Amino acid sequence: MSTEEQSGLRGHFNRTRLFSRQLVTVVLNPTWRVPVRIKEQELDPKLMENPDFYETNNYDVVIHDDGSEHVIQLAGPDNALGLVKFLFPNEWSIYMHDTPKKRLFKREIRAFSHGCMRVHEALDLAQWLLVDNEGWTKERFDKVVAKRKTYGVPLKTKVAITIDYNPVAVHANGRAMFLSDVYKFDRDQAEGKTPYEKSSAGRQTQVVLVD
Repeated sequence: MSTEEQSGLRGHFNRTRLFSRQLVTVVLNPTWRVPVRIKEQELDPKLMENPDFYETNNYDVVIHDDGSEHVIQLAGPDNALGLVKFLFPNEWSIYMHDTPKKRLFKREIRAFSHGCMRVHEALDLAQWLLVDNEGWTKERFDKVVAKRKTYGVPLKTKVAITIDYNPVAVHANGRAMFLSDVYKFDRDQAEGKTPYEKSSAGRQTQVVLVD
């Protein structure tokens, strides 16, 4: 549960949306444009404690003509998105990505993201997706990654992506497993809060739910 600074609302703002799209692009050495909420709630406090925080963590600040600014973490092995991200364009800017924090995959509960999804063997997945793209050998792939320059590769063969939420699964031994309702979707359904209200743009608002 977190609080939206501007509105004061409390809700599950880091929930991953549920939808279907097509994966169309693999981005090597991605940059990360930090959302305003994450900047204000997570990065700004660190900057107050350590004035060199942006510089030591490879962030760049872009100031626009109107005085507004946004923060970008430049490409590199310590980038929050790791060395590769997978784009399936959607109105919520959700995507899959690598991570420098590989240790998190050893945790039993791994809901640490802000709505996007970390991929365990992201580089292997990227190379597999590029198999149909002529000229993308492992040698070329490794060479591009080593340059630390952002490089987007449109996929020759698009891949269907569906994000679903299932707190019930079947173990290899055939027994049912009842998992943690980490995003409280099942709770909301049981309490009659679903389907969620539509936003002004006609999209389902699955994130801002005030308890």
